[in-house]
Amino acid sequence: MSTAPKRMPRAQRRTQLIDSAVRVFAERGYSAASMDDVAEAAGISKPVLYQHFDSKLDLYLAVARTATQTVDSLLRTALDSEGDGRVRIRRTIRAFFRFADEHRDQYTIAYTAYSYEPAAQRIFEEVRSGLARELARVVSGGADMDEQTTRLVGGTIATIGESATRFVIADDAIDRDAAADAFTAFIWNGIEGLDLFAAGRPSVCAPPRD
Repeated sequence: MSTAPKRMPRAQRRTQLIDSAVRVFAERGYSAASMDDVAEAAGISKPVLYQHFDSKLDLYLAVARTATQTVDSLLRTALDSEGDGRVRIRRTIRAFFRFADEHRDQYTIAYTAYSYEPAAQRIFEEVRSGLARELARVVSGGADMDEQTTRLVGGTIATIGESATRFVIADDAIDRDAAADAFTAFIWNGIEGLDLFAAGRPSVCAPPRD
């Protein structure tokens, strides 16, 4: 006598639905994708999907958190690793390349096709802001910086890193390690040239001197 298959545990089912939704939202975008699309991709009925998520936005926010948690974990591991600032910056950009290569759908959602829904924007911007602060901390060697200088330095590196990643992953022929070396040299030479952290250097928001 055959027996009915066991029901998937709720947490496992939720993870499966998020994984399916990542693929759907990455391919179609938030506006064009529907709950029907996600249910079909997951191989379940739409009522089952609504047992786990109240709305498409609720599901999308879960997808956004999953994508940002993945990249945040990879980059923070690199930033918190042993070595001087230059070494850790290289590891961080290499980890960013790896995230984009190995988690392409999550990368698409977090960095190239994210929704304009305010709640989703807050999730993406929180990760960007946190990364910018950590990058500034690493390149400064722990020097005390005011908030505006921190945002300028860290935000600039993070923005250039995003641009470099888009360029690199568009071409499989580009050697990722060589690209990480080039990026690091470009960033680090610029930092040393600015001498931003020299003693007595004014804040970026300080009034001009007479």
